[in-house]
Parts: sequence; C-alpha cells; structure tokens
Amino acid sequence: MRYRTAAVALFLVVLLALPARAADAAPSETVEKFHSALLSAMQADGATSKRRFDLIAPVMDQTFDFTVMIRTATGRHWRAASKDDQAGLLDAFRRASIASYASQFSSYSGERFVTGETRDGPSGTRIVSTELVTTGKSVTLAYVLRLKDGAWRIIDILLDKGISQLAVRTAEYGRTLKDGGVALLTRTLADQAARLKGS
Repeated sequence: MRYRTAAVALFLVVLLALPARAADAAPSETVEKFHSALLSAMQADGATSKRRFDLIAPVMDQTFDFTVMIRTATGRHWRAASKDDQAGLLDAFRRASIASYASQFSSYSGERFVTGETRDGPSGTRIVSTELVTTGKSVTLAYVLRLKDGAWRIIDILLDKGISQLAVRTAEYGRTLKDGGVALLTRTLADQAARLKGS
C-alpha cells in the first residue's frame, strides 16, 4: 500500500505540471468511444488477439495519451533517456497497453458499459465515472482525462474506487528500471506485447 501511495503522489505532481486547454467534445465522449471499440472487438466473430489488437489500436491512439502515461510512469529515467530511447519505450508501452486490452476483452457475453458523472480532477483534469456490467456483477471504473491538442485523452484509470492503474505500473516499472534501465523496460514491454498479441 505504501508504494501505491507514493506512486499516486508522484502522479499528481506530474499532473499539476501539465498545461490545460479548452475542448469542444466532452470527456465522456472520449471514454464512450473507447468502450464502443472494446465492445465491437469483443463481438467480432472468431477474432484472434491480433485481430482485436488491430481493431482497437486506432481508437486507443485517439483516446489515450500514451506519451504522458509512460513519461509519468518512468519519471527521471524518461528525462535522462535519448530521444531514440524514448521513442522505442513509447512504442513498446503503446503496443503492450493495446495488447493487454485485446487479450483481456476476448469474448462477449452481454457485457455493457454505463457512463456516470463527470467531475473535476486536479489541475484541469476531468474524471469520468463508469461501470462495467457483466452477468451477476459489476466493476466500477473512473477514467482520468486531460486535454491534448484540443481533445480529451485518457491518462489513467482508477480501479476499485481509487487504485490508480498508472501508479501500479509506476511501481512495477520502477523495479525493472532499477535492474536494467530504459533498455530493459523496453524489451520487457515489447516481449509482453508480442506474447499477448500472439505474434
């Protein structure tokens, strides 16, 4: 629990340093666009993990800010890395993130997403409450979004009413970075992406 608290605190510090801009589309529209892509991929007949990856990748590129996410998760290691190393790490993180969703949301059994309220978050962010409803149970999710180039992008997902997915990744990646730096984390994420994607 202590490492999660520290990681969340670090994440909030980074958020406060990021500028905000105005946008026309509501944050909830970004979340619903992502959810729609997930459901479509889940319902695609006979779709493999690679096919689901290909279906949701364009939408996740439009709805997530992978750069802010990996920059936040790696902190000083990102700042110390060369531009080429940053680009390689960003690509591996993007592919691993998309492949993870393609693997987890692999079949459809009547699942649906319910969008709840949107509230203000720290330093210009917006938090969209949602619920994944499945047979016999539901899961509460909250998306943290921030403006980028005039559009709301997802930068974190809060699970179980408060556990930051990005904070958990920050702690996990920290151990890999300590052992082998950006190069090792890039290889680890690339291998994870290939394994989940099935290629």
